Amino acid sequence: MSVKKPSSVQKTSPAPPETQMNGAMFLRLLAEQLIGELAANAAIKQFTTNTAVIGAYAEASVRRFIDHVIFPLRTCTGAVIDEVLCSDPASVPQIDTIVWSSSPSPAVFSTGDFGLVPRSSAFGILEIKRSAYPGAGKVMKALLDRSLSLVAPVAQNKYHASVLARSQGTDCWYPAMGVVCVQDGDSPDKTIQKLAEEGRAVVLMKPDGNGVYRADPAGVHHLVNFLIQRRYLAKAMEGCDFVNLNLLKVTPTPAATGKVQSPKPTPTDAEAMSDRGNK
Repeated sequence: MSVKKPSSVQKTSPAPPETQMNGAMFLRLLAEQLIGELAANAAIKQFTTNTAVIGAYAEASVRRFIDHVIFPLRTCTGAVIDEVLCSDPASVPQIDTIVWSSSPSPAVFSTGDFGLVPRSSAFGILEIKRSAYPGAGKVMKALLDRSLSLVAPVAQNKYHASVLARSQGTDCWYPAMGVVCVQDGDSPDKTIQKLAEEGRAVVLMKPDGNGVYRADPAGVHHLVNFLIQRRYLAKAMEGCDFVNLNLLKVTPTPAATGKVQSPKPTPTDAEAMSDRGNK
């Protein structure tokens, strides 16, 4: 007569319904951990109310988070440049955070976190605010509205294609994002609220019913999706976008006009890639 040995693997009963984790719970917990370092944005006012200091910390903490998501792309503060923007140097806008790649051209005057990024290498821009202080939305919207002229053609084309195809009210293909670290009080800036409804801005932390600041899962993950799209665009153009040497072939016109004539641009591999990516 054989004796049945007890199994070394014990079966576990499923957790009761109230303790089972679902997708919503998981995303909430994940959002809390993803922006754990940003929690100090809610506490920094205990030490200083200097808006310049608070704003500098907000930008630095958000940029650190962004760097984790967009690697191997890079970020900097500074400006985007090209021949059109530099025709009026005084109007080149300062940008809190630029997401860029060294292809087809690296940033110039790059030192520390600062750089001037050629437009063809810029895949996204972000305007960062510590909180929605009065007037913050107006400043943010002004840059976001201008952003299509500050990014590479592939980012412009992908956005226009997504507008035609989208069926919902938000879309992560817009090339710029406004980021508010903390929503102070119960009355958010109306302009920022409208930008958030359009999918062009996010609030990362909001107060709960007890006044404790907690991560807003929708805002955190919408920002992550936006950053993932920047990586997609840069990867699509890697090895396909080159400096257009035809731009060096300019023919001076008679001195009386004081103008130069540029050759008619020819299709480039970058444009072809952009078209293929939008179909």
